Amino acid sequence: LILLLDILLSYKKSYKLFRTDFITVLIVVVVVRMFVPLEFKFTKTIIVPTIMNPIIVLLQYKIYANVQVYQFLLLVWVLGIIWNLIKWIRAIQITKDMYKRIEKHSEHYHISNFIDNYQEENYVVLKTNYVSSPMVMGFNKTILIPDVCLSQENLKNVLLHETWHIKNHDVCNKQIINLLVIMYWWFIPVYRLRDKIDLFLENAPKFCAATNVHFVKTIQFLNIELKVSIYHQKKCQRYLWK
Repeated sequence: LILLLDILLSYKKSYKLFRTDFITVLIVVVVVRMFVPLEFKFTKTIIVPTIMNPIIVLLQYKIYANVQVYQFLLLVWVLGIIWNLIKWIRAIQITKDMYKRIEKHSEHYHISNFIDNYQEENYVVLKTNYVSSPMVMGFNKTILIPDVCLSQENLKNVLLHETWHIKNHDVCNKQIINLLVIMYWWFIPVYRLRDKIDLFLENAPKFCAATNVHFVKTIQFLNIELKVSIYHQKKCQRYLWK
């Protein structure tokens, strides 16, 4: 399933061939299956004694006193989870502190100040020099935009794009994936899965635009008008920025 999801999310054409609903369901199935790795009644077990028997013998090998290999590996796994949990909690706290500082040194607006006749939830918009690109930081339903000159149409598209992330709880979704990565920190494919899901969450508004004309224009112009720092964005989005 991870391989299938990776293939679908690696090619832009797949977004046109498959509905985002289908990809979303596939992501949910993969994530739930990894959080609950249980065998079902209909599960078919493939018996390969030539491979499994040597592995079992290796895992049961005593490396010190009565400590077997599998016990040592479980200990390393748990320690890795604890270490990554500490880093994750620390990152959340740093983001909260950073948001408070930004909030104090920003111009405060609402979406209705930029979009005429806006009828939906009127989220707070902070205009600041502390960010290099539009984003939603942490669990705050607040949109941060850099203090640069944008045309009315471009600003409108940016705000609608960010409200999409808020309405779809993308920051919370990212945290669920981060917990999955913490749980399977030793499983290399999970990191690629995280990156692909991040990409899907960012691109989803573009491919759900059929019912809302405002989303037809994407935020590709940010690379020119805002001079987005790619390194800065990737580093920050790893935890709570979206």
